[in-house]
Amino acid sequence: MRLWRNNFGALSEEGGRLVTYWLFKGSSDLIGLRQMLIGPKRLGHSLAVFTAINAVRRLR
Repeated sequence: MRLWRNNFGALSEEGGRLVTYWLFKGSSDLIGLRQMLIGPKRLGHSLAVFTAINAVRRLR
């Protein structure tokens, strides 16, 4: 499995335009791809399955 941190934020480009980046508000903290091997019909083929993990710290 390969995961990337879903950063969010904004920056000003050279022309002064504000550029924001993230998937969407409320999206998971970690996103990535998980490789799955296909069954007997297509033996040897694999595909990537989108994976998302929400990392929440519990407060006491």
